[in-house]
Amino acid sequence: MVARRGGSIVNIASIGGKVAVPLLLPYTASKFAEVGFSEGLHAELRHKGVHVEIAITPQAILASRIAHVAPEVTRRVMGLMNRMLPDPPEASGRCGA
Repeated sequence: MVARRGGSIVNIASIGGKVAVPLLLPYTASKFAEVGFSEGLHAELRHKGVHVEIAITPQAILASRIAHVAPEVTRRVMGLMNRMLPDPPEASGRCGA
């Protein structure tokens, strides 16, 4: 793509890459990493004609913008959601159980 001076790279993530989702922290961390990688690729390759398309739904765009403009509000809303979710089942401490 760099040699041709053009092309597109598409990485598929989720809203979990923009806003931390309660009870899904390992998933959210991997999605944050994927979004960061895509944004880094975009910064490095844009001037070489390679595009990294980060397209998300209108709902995800709105949530992302709110999280950047009002991060404390977003954290409080996610904390409220966390309190409303049921507790995960207790781990038995044994493999295969």
